[in-house]
Order: sequence, then structure tokens, then C-alpha cells
Amino acid sequence: MAPGGLILGTEVKTGDLFKVELKHLQHTLICGVSGAGKSILLHLLCAQMLALPDFEEVILADLKDGVEFDRYRENGKATVVWEFDDVVTVVDRLAELARERSAVMRANRWQLWRGGRVALIVDEFTELQTAIDAATEREDKSKAKRLMTNLLSLARRARAYGIIIVIAVQKATDDAIPSALRNLLGCRLVLRCGSSLMARSMLDIGDDYERLSERPTELPDGRFYYYDTRTGALRRVQAHIVPGVELL
Repeated sequence: MAPGGLILGTEVKTGDLFKVELKHLQHTLICGVSGAGKSILLHLLCAQMLALPDFEEVILADLKDGVEFDRYRENGKATVVWEFDDVVTVVDRLAELARERSAVMRANRWQLWRGGRVALIVDEFTELQTAIDAATEREDKSKAKRLMTNLLSLARRARAYGIIIVIAVQKATDDAIPSALRNLLGCRLVLRCGSSLMARSMLDIGDDYERLSERPTELPDGRFYYYDTRTGALRRVQAHIVPGVELL
């Protein structure tokens, strides 16, 4: 854990710790095939966010029965949800929090939120997207539409309000996560990908892709490319493993 920032691992090229300052923390998309290390990164982020006083709450959503995040349920700063309706409820709450913070910021003429941060971390967004697509009843369709509307609104505006979204997927395809949402996640953590096409869609670096030190399709477990879509910053990082986390 690093005061004022999150350590994501060790930079492969230099051997230095790779840290992202909280003031530069963006909405994040984690992508990689099964077994590539998404769980490593998710637990690395969870453990640090829950330990840092800068975060007042970390909401952990996992529609695979909440198993991935069960170890955090006793932490007072963590909210763990795994049912679709509960995800809708917590995202509704975040949307309301964003509106409340926006009003405070206007009243005080702040450009950025000056209080505690809140994080929403969604493991395997495809499960959530499947539930959205499967909604057939009128009430369920309404919930699904409201959920996606709120997620898009949060992704567009909530970073300024101290609300950060982290989404993990195996394949960042349109059927797994809508492109409108994917394109608003400015930080990409790209683990081993199943195809060069998928890696290229995540690392929008043009001809530089051919000059990468390691192909994204050949990365060892836990190694990833950090890519900032705003600045173009690209780093190759080996993630750290949080003690006590069992990896499959």
C-alpha cells in the first residue's frame, strides 16, 4: 500500500514499483483470458482501497454468487453484492451520491470532490450484461435500462465526484460490455488476450503494437500492459499477489 496512490505491481523494464497516484486514478477496464490474472489485479485493488483512508466505501459486485469477493464481507468499508437487483440498488445509490456531490461542488465552486472516494468494482461484467440482455418482464427491463443509464452517467461524470468504476471482463467485445461504456473507461489493464485483434482494440497504439516487448497474447500469468487512453502512457507491469488470496 502506498499513501496517496495504488501500487499495481513492479514495472518489468526498470524493476521499480508501479504506482498510480489517486489524483490520476481513472475508471478502469481489466481484460484478459481466464487464468491470466484478473483475480490478482482485482484483489490487489480491493485490498489497497479498503486499507487507504482516502476511500470511504468499496462496492464489490460479482454475479457469480459473490464467491470472488466473499473474503471482504466482514470489512466495514466493503459492500458485497451478487444478485442483479442488489447491483441495481447500489448503482442507483451511487447515481444519487453523484447528484448530491455535484450540488455540494457547485455551491462551493469546486472542480473536484475534496472528500472521501467511493469505488465500484465489477467482476466479470459479462454476467451482468447477460442478466441485462435476458430481462423480458416489463419491470426487469425497466431495471436493466436504469442500471445501464446510471452506469453510463457515472462513467461520464462521476470521476470528478470521487467515484471510480473498475470493470473486469475476459473479452471486451460488444456482447460482453457495451462499447459506449467501454470507451468511457480511460485506463486499461490488459492481461493475456486470446487474440491480437482483442489486444489491439484495448491498446489503441497503432503501429507501436508491433514493437511491443511482449505480445499481449503471450503474457505470463499476472503480467499486464497498463495503458492510459488520455495520455498514451504504456507500461509493462508484473502484478503483486495479495497475501491470503488463493489463485486457481
